[in-house]
Amino acid sequence: MLEKCHSCGAETPPSPTGVTHAYLDASPGCWARYGEVLAREYANAQYFAVHSITVDAYSVQHPGHPTPQEINSLNLHLASLYAHYQKSGRAT
Repeated sequence: MLEKCHSCGAETPPSPTGVTHAYLDASPGCWARYGEVLAREYANAQYFAVHSITVDAYSVQHPGHPTPQEINSLNLHLASLYAHYQKSGRAT
């Protein structure tokens, strides 16, 4: 049985722990899958170049509730993604 993340729509196996982030709005299964992706990135130095994109993209897809902390976090992640793609010449 899969559970659907209410933020990004990903379908993931349910997390046995039910743990989520303090203010990012992700289902427990989606949060657990994100942790697996981060573990792979940390285990392989070749992924270091894209690690910040992973974190920024996940954070933007799971914006949470409009608190000052979340608004600041979302702005930072959006600016980081913009800067990355502007630097790479892919921004329009």
